[in-house]
Amino acid sequence: MHYIYQQLPQGHIRLLTLHPGDASAELSCTLQSTPLESAPEYEAVSYAWGSEGFTDSLAVSSSPERTTDEGVVSITPNVTCLLRSLRRAAEPRVLWIDAICINQTDTPERSVQVQQMRNIYTRALRTVIWLGPAAEDGGSDLALAFLKKMAIYKKNLERGHWINGERVASDTTSETGSARPWVGSAPSEASSDDKEDEDDAGENDADSSDDQSARGASIVGDDAEPLAGFSRASSLFDRDADAEAGRAERSGLCMSKFTILRDFIRGRVDEMRWKASGNYQYYITLGYWNPLTRRRRKQRWESGMAAWQDNFNVSHVAFGIPVLYENDMYPFFHERYHSRWAAVDELLDRPWWSRTWVVQEVWSASSRAVLQCGQRTIKWKTFQKAMSYEEAWDDMGGLMKERDDPRFASWGRLKRRYGLANHLCKMRLIDGRLSDLLWNTWDRDAQDPRDKVFAVLGLVSRGEGHRLLRPDYGKSTRRVFCEAARDIVRAEESLDILLAAGGGPRAPCDGGSLPSWVPDWRREANAARPVLFVNRARLLTLYMTGSMTQVVVNGHGYSACGGEKAAAWFGGDLATLHVHAVLVDEVGPVGAPQGPGPVEAGAVVDAACSVAGAALAGKPSAFRSSSLWWSPWRKGEEQKEDTLTDVVERALCAGGPGEKTKREVIENVAPLRRFFVTKHERRACVGPASARPGDKVFVIAGCNFPIVLREGAPGPNGETGMFELVGEAYVDGIMTGEAIAKMKAPAWWERLAWWLPLKEVRWSEVAIY
Repeated sequence: MHYIYQQLPQGHIRLLTLHPGDASAELSCTLQSTPLESAPEYEAVSYAWGSEGFTDSLAVSSSPERTTDEGVVSITPNVTCLLRSLRRAAEPRVLWIDAICINQTDTPERSVQVQQMRNIYTRALRTVIWLGPAAEDGGSDLALAFLKKMAIYKKNLERGHWINGERVASDTTSETGSARPWVGSAPSEASSDDKEDEDDAGENDADSSDDQSARGASIVGDDAEPLAGFSRASSLFDRDADAEAGRAERSGLCMSKFTILRDFIRGRVDEMRWKASGNYQYYITLGYWNPLTRRRRKQRWESGMAAWQDNFNVSHVAFGIPVLYENDMYPFFHERYHSRWAAVDELLDRPWWSRTWVVQEVWSASSRAVLQCGQRTIKWKTFQKAMSYEEAWDDMGGLMKERDDPRFASWGRLKRRYGLANHLCKMRLIDGRLSDLLWNTWDRDAQDPRDKVFAVLGLVSRGEGHRLLRPDYGKSTRRVFCEAARDIVRAEESLDILLAAGGGPRAPCDGGSLPSWVPDWRREANAARPVLFVNRARLLTLYMTGSMTQVVVNGHGYSACGGEKAAAWFGGDLATLHVHAVLVDEVGPVGAPQGPGPVEAGAVVDAACSVAGAALAGKPSAFRSSSLWWSPWRKGEEQKEDTLTDVVERALCAGGPGEKTKREVIENVAPLRRFFVTKHERRACVGPASARPGDKVFVIAGCNFPIVLREGAPGPNGETGMFELVGEAYVDGIMTGEAIAKMKAPAWWERLAWWLPLKEVRWSEVAIY
């Protein structure tokens, strides 16, 4: 161990004091340990390590007197650039930088320090998010200024400024909307909110140095051209501001009282609509007055909603909720802003945005975090405000197409960049479950695959966290992923983690190949997986004030296991998973597998109809709908005859298109999957592209999807009768627990013997390796 890195006592961290100097001076610093609980004020740095090796050196001393005890620490060129950007000219700066403050050659120390990461960033005076050096063409400065412009524009909308006795609304598509300038007070006057924002501004903070110009530029000036497209709003620009302010002041008081009353009434009406739609949808929407019919519908609805609630799981398994927002972004999609959008595109393409560790670093940071690129900074909450157009960003591609934006051709690539940035801004899963956090960070990068798990452990709720593995860099990647899967099953008492597993051949990893039941959390594995099935027939959109009739899909809404609890135990070295399962059928005729690229819905439906037609030939009863799924919009209680195309399209839509078109849903679901028909019951299905005839379809206790398993290959120790997990499937007619309910249904004579115990499912033990 280098003498600078003395062993840290329990609960201690190291802090780096960066000595002042001009741009040409050599870097030098002091590294000292301190108890985290009583540490002096410091700034934590979040950055990307870079792919370069440790080719640079840093002079470090362990004494503030900087005597002859200086040593040399190897660092990457990216860290060198970072330190030069953060160094001040006249005063020292106390920092926590993991590459220097943690002895990277000491595996036990790394493991211990990583467990303290959340506390380190939470206790920091502020977090400096360093994106890298400034772009040579000035693009990064342009991007930060543009983001600042959008943030101020959004803030002004939310404040609700008054013009001519009217409150400026947040609907930019209306003539009396937010395109109007703020004339209630002079733009140069900083509100109390602005003054609070500036308390933590740094010397190079764009939020303080550019606040005056950016605020004005967001509403007037040469960049107001797109806003001038609103005729009534643009006419206001030429009026006398003092006269406007006077009129606003005279009428503001009366109008404010009227607006408060109006908004209160609207809110109560929306609340009543929401409650009515949530609790009495079966009654209001359907309008059937037959008491028996209404009772049956009520029972089905409540049963389905109960199953849905049981499946609630943030972001990958959960509930459809209405999105109440109005799109405020339209003014910024003007050809005048193309260069600014291009600059933002490049800024969001920097490596920092895609790192896994930044999720914990940013979500744990104080409200004084700043975003820095080169010497230019803006506050993180300003960036959040710029990105707070919320679901409007989801429609960004549509806006590009509508406005003939040349960037639309690259939207497939740009969408991921904006998605990662939005994910950081939302901060929805602090104190969440490990499975949720792993699903939500799957699309992020980590140089060390083990960090895909270690980087999110600090965000897990304390109730679950004590039952999970601890960061330990002495373990192999295989061991870490296996232990994570095991602990998720135990802590959550669910086997839905199998939905992230399977997927065909696995890329090798440190410690050996992963068992098929263990998810591979590396980003490359996520790119090779299809999207998760979603029961869109259950998603509700309520037409309320401000609604854009969109839904946030936070889950799948299926319950193939009928609510049966998981039963699982593990083999030696976590090589096998043993579960309770029921064999429901096996894979019969299959269609061609779809690749990862875009598919054409019509061709997919035609090919699937050919497979289904051949499988159902001579079996007219099979055309009768066997699916017992029900939605409140379905007319009639009786089972109706379905055409072949109806059956196939329902399977390809994984239940129904909901409020999307069938084409949209099929083109979303079909890639990396294949259509097939079960061998015995002739059910239409969609499963993994690697499924093949003879594979078994099981319902597993505690897993809400039917799972395709492959029998025949020997186990890791030569055992027979074991199964490889191929993937989840949509099997028409058993997705809401019908297969389990049929097994538990008593015969008529059993109903008469009321004293006998209820019938139970006869589970089989299945081993998955």
